[in-house]
Amino acid sequence: MSHLTLQDRITIQSELNQGSSFNTIARLISKSSTTLSREIRNHLLIRDRSSYPQSRMMNDCLHRFECRLKFVCQPQCHFQKGNCRFCGHCFRVCHDYEKECCPSLSHPPYVCNGCRQRQRCSLEQRDYKAAEAHQEYRQRLVETRSGFNLTEAELALIQRELTPLIKENKQSVHHACLVKADILPCHEKTIYNLIDANLLPEIKNLDLPRKLPRCVLDQLFHVEHSLSRKNGSSA
Repeated sequence: MSHLTLQDRITIQSELNQGSSFNTIARLISKSSTTLSREIRNHLLIRDRSSYPQSRMMNDCLHRFECRLKFVCQPQCHFQKGNCRFCGHCFRVCHDYEKECCPSLSHPPYVCNGCRQRQRCSLEQRDYKAAEAHQEYRQRLVETRSGFNLTEAELALIQRELTPLIKENKQSVHHACLVKADILPCHEKTIYNLIDANLLPEIKNLDLPRKLPRCVLDQLFHVEHSLSRKNGSSA
């Protein structure tokens, strides 16, 4: 299954905090690096400006090191004697403000977990947190499933009963539904919709004989035709 459990996400967060590579983390949770990358990018959290300590306010302005401006946000600013380069609020009104992004966030691991410069960095920080990621995933799952009115137990039953028939025995959804008609909690059309919505992650559209792309069907036809001609000439 491509779906991640809470324990998988806890492992991801722990390994990211230790600076482990994507390949190492992917092996630990028995998932591909692509799945891991998608998980982190879909659920990263941007740290709120108000959570930075007073001794190191967030300032992601490109000019912060050479800035000599004072009292830009308000005339009576008493923070650090009005020096804007130490202030985390002047960016809203300063005309010279240009946002600087950490280049490390544009490639794996995409987040600041495990970064050695984190405590000294005043740029925008991004985190991966297992609990928040799992909660967001569960919410999205509920929203996606709302149109199907099926419980998790029913989805697990559908996948358990149909996967061997469709993937191993190469049966169509129609035939598999006929075989398991007394067990399945929904109709054949719903099964197709569940597959399209990736709610049966072990069954893909490419596993369905009647839902193969036309180009793939054409290739299969040419292969079978060539084999039949070859066998006919050999005879």
